[in-house]
Formats: sequence, C-alpha cells, structure tokens
Amino acid sequence: MDLIKNLLDELSLQADTHSSGETLSAHRASDCNSLKNSFAGIKEDYGVESLFYSQSELRQLGMQGQFHGALTIPVGFALNPRKYAYGLLNSTVKNGGKVFENSPVIDLKKVGGTFRLTTPQGWSSAQIAYDTHQFLHYFRLMPNQQFLFGMRGNLFSTNRSEAAIQS
Repeated sequence: MDLIKNLLDELSLQADTHSSGETLSAHRASDCNSLKNSFAGIKEDYGVESLFYSQSELRQLGMQGQFHGALTIPVGFALNPRKYAYGLLNSTVKNGGKVFENSPVIDLKKVGGTFRLTTPQGWSSAQIAYDTHQFLHYFRLMPNQQFLFGMRGNLFSTNRSEAAIQS
C-alpha cells in the first residue's frame, strides 16, 4: 500500500482514492466468531487494532443488508483501478517507456521465482508482478455515488487456492 500511495503522490495520479481500510462482512452468524478470532493475527501482522461491528451496530451505521456483523481493518484505501492503470500508463509513456498494445499473453510459465510471458509476436518478459492474497469479493461506493463490485484472486487455480476460496 505504501508503494501505491507513493506512486500516486510522486506521479500526481488522480485515482479517486477514498476510505480508510477494508471491512469484511459476515454473511452467516457463524462467521462472526471467525472474524472476532482474527483480532490477534491482525494486530500481529499489521500492527493495528481492528474493529468488530455487531448486526445492530451495522444498522446504526446505515448498513441495512443481511450481514450478521463485520470487521474493519484500518489498513489501506480504495481507488478507481481504471484511473490508476491509465495514470501509470500515461506516466510510463511520458517518461519514455514503451507500451505494446494488443499483445495478448498466450503462454505463462513459472521460471524459478519469476514468470515468463509469451505473446503471438514471440516477445517474452522475465518477470511479472502478482498478488498472492486470498480470493476476495468486494464492493464500495465511489465518489460519484455508484457502486463498484470487484474481486481479486490468485494467478493460478490450485487445490490450495480453491480450498481457500471455499472456506
């Protein structure tokens, strides 16, 4: 997150950033205990205190959905991914970087600790950045009052990642 904050500042990117942290919602009453049990791990991993909201507290905060509770982790922020991506693209071009449009990846191979991408033109890259977080669906209200629904997931589907998605 610090990298993204720094890029936003250093490159003067306008990506509609807002919010503080993320909230995990309990869709089942049994999920509340799991969320409450994660307090110590969150404190250890991120050095912050998380906040748990009961169903009645969520309603007082305006969340009228079928959630049984929620846990807020005050780390991170939301942004408009399209504006962020275009900002990075524009900054790359402005600073002399080359962009190869219409270059679909037709092969992806793990080579040691990196990945090799191949396009129909035969061009390959020795590295790719990727996110190893568990699968997550999310939604947020954007500044224009529209909801953005999204998700993130692993690059590859493995038995382990599929089990994490189902839990």
